[in-house]
Amino acid sequence: MTLAIGQRVRTLIDLDSVEWAPEQPDIPAGSSGTIDHIHYRHDYPTKAAGYGVMLDDSVDRLSAWMGPADIESVTD
Repeated sequence: MTLAIGQRVRTLIDLDSVEWAPEQPDIPAGSSGTIDHIHYRHDYPTKAAGYGVMLDDSVDRLSAWMGPADIESVTD
């Protein structure tokens, strides 16, 4: 799967705010967001290791790190 900055995605996992950011609401699987950063692998710099996803339901402007298996592309 190849995703790009600005692409709309949907989460495939539940994000429990206690585990990742106590001030955030819980984010259930199926939530929408936009990719704002791509984290590349050091040993294979053209392959994404993860993505920074700005979740629509986030209460701050920090993106959540998501692995490639944690999100899927959506078309609006």
